[in-house]
Amino acid sequence: MRCRLALFSLAACTFVVGCASDGRGLRPENSGTKSIVKDTTAPTDETTDEFTDEFTDEMLPGEEGDGGDPSLSDPEGFDTMSMRTPFAQDAAIPVRFTCDGLNLSPAITWEGLPEGTVEVAIQVVDLEAEDYTHWVIAGLKPAAGGIGEGEVPVGAIQARNSKGTVGYDGLCPPKGSLHNYLFEVDALDSAITLAEGTDVETMLQAVGAATIQSTSMSGTFSR
Repeated sequence: MRCRLALFSLAACTFVVGCASDGRGLRPENSGTKSIVKDTTAPTDETTDEFTDEFTDEMLPGEEGDGGDPSLSDPEGFDTMSMRTPFAQDAAIPVRFTCDGLNLSPAITWEGLPEGTVEVAIQVVDLEAEDYTHWVIAGLKPAAGGIGEGEVPVGAIQARNSKGTVGYDGLCPPKGSLHNYLFEVDALDSAITLAEGTDVETMLQAVGAATIQSTSMSGTFSR
């Protein structure tokens, strides 16, 4: 169905590149495979390398070591769409992005967007809760190169999440459980014209229909 160059501050973060995956899959597996769906034109990088990262020593209780060791999922280079998140692939997601922390959406950057990308969308899904959607945001400018922690850029459109509120819903699995979460960046070949607060199913359908390539990262959180 589907499967944010501005400077911004990133708190308590280490970044890692995500793997390209098929933008048309319902929920792509983290296989590290590359694909371009709508055309075979080689992807071009619409961002620059001028992103600067500012780190702080501030950390919430229980966050030490949450990010894991950074690693490259595609070590041979950036010839395909990729993303970075504040945690390593399949590692523990920092508490600040959950209901036990600050409930902030994480900073996410992208590069290697395919030719024809008009805008970018991001979605966050709980894979253990019947695809419970924590966040869908569209209308992100490709040239921005990413979105900051807790940021909602001017012009962006957020859907209602599965909780029924507009915007990011912090990760919050039942106590005593560990859930896996998918963070996906979608390159779209047409703009999403839906209104702010559109229901999540409608937004996901629109994003899926416009997606030409996607890349994703997964992480875990337990309570």
